[in-house]
Formats: sequence, structure tokens, C-alpha cells
Amino acid sequence: MSLASSFLQAFRINGEKVVSHGSTPLERIEDNVKQAEAHLPQQRALVAQEMTAAQRASTNADNKRAEVESLFKEVQTAMSASASAATVTTLKQRWLTAKGEVEALDKIALDAHTAADEAQHDLEGLLSLIQQSEQGAQKLKDDANLAETLKHSTELRQQVNDLKAGLGANAADVAAVEDGLANARNAAELSKGSAADREMAAIHEKTQASAADDAFAAELAARAGK
Repeated sequence: MSLASSFLQAFRINGEKVVSHGSTPLERIEDNVKQAEAHLPQQRALVAQEMTAAQRASTNADNKRAEVESLFKEVQTAMSASASAATVTTLKQRWLTAKGEVEALDKIALDAHTAADEAQHDLEGLLSLIQQSEQGAQKLKDDANLAETLKHSTELRQQVNDLKAGLGANAADVAAVEDGLANARNAAELSKGSAADREMAAIHEKTQASAADDAFAAELAARAGK
């Protein structure tokens, strides 16, 4: 397992521990993201080290391969120069040993590159996980804001309904006052008697007024005649 892979596994485990002890979903996600981002520089450095190790392994293998080619030519030169059998044998053994080392170094380089590729993949997975967590945190914030807006809207709607109810009660009170005034007026009219009674009373008042006028005119005439 690569260093980055080990960290990614540790991040997930530690994240679960944080999730189980956080107070709110949003705080838990944000805490996980902060922890991961704090370790990113270290993880990038570790991945870079693995990539450098893979490159060095490839260079060592290439250098050894060049050495094998050089030894092969030395063997050919020694044979062409009719060198002693011991010298040729020594050169051939050195060539064969170097060739075997190339195979071993190629295996090391292959393993190193595989580890480096896995480390890069794991780091990309960690970055993706951080991005997803940040998006999740933003969605929670948006949902929380929407919930707060809906809450205020509900409260405002209730206030409006309460005001409407209060205004409705005022209208009922106004109607009750107006009804009371109308009842008082009707009662005042009824206290004067029926319509016929009121007409007779008016005629009686008019008659009395006319009689008074006649009496007063007669008194003036009598006094004028004296």
C-alpha cells in the first residue's frame, strides 16, 4: 500500500470518528475537510518522493543496461584481439552478471512506477473526496438558509393571519356599535307612540297654536277699540 493510500484510508477512518462526535452535519463535514486540507502538502510531498524514486530506479536500470552493452562490446573486442581465454571469460562473466542486474533493476523500476501511479491515483481520490465534501457542506448551507427562509415566511404568514383576525374582530365591534345606535334611535321613535299618535299630537299642537293666535289677536283688537 502506498503512502498516499495509507493516508486516504486513515482519513476515512478518522473522518468516521469525527462524524460520530461532531455536533451538526455541517460542522462535521467542515471539520473533515479542514483535516484533509491540512495534510495535503505532506501527501503531495510523499507522492513526489515516490515519483522521484521511480524515476531514479528507471535511470539505474538504464545505466546498467548501457553498462551491459559496453561489456558486450568489450567481449567482442577482446575476442577480435585474440585476448587470452581467461580475459575473455572474465569479461563474459562481468557481462552476464550485469545483464542479470538489469533484470532486477527493471523489476525494481516497474514496482516503483506502479507504487507512484497508485500514490497519484490515491491523491487524486483524496482531492476528489475533499471536493465532494466541500460541495456537501455548501449544499447543507444552502438547505439551512432555505429552511430559515421558509421558517421566516411561515412566521410572517401567521402574523398576517393574526392581523386579519384582529381586523375582523374590529369590524364586528364596529357593526355592534352601529346596531346599538340604530336600536337607540328606534327606541326613541317608539317612545313617541305610533305614527297615528304622533300625527294626532301634531294636529293638537297646531290647533293649540292657532287658538293662541286667535286669542291674542282678539285681545289686541279689544284694546285697540277702547
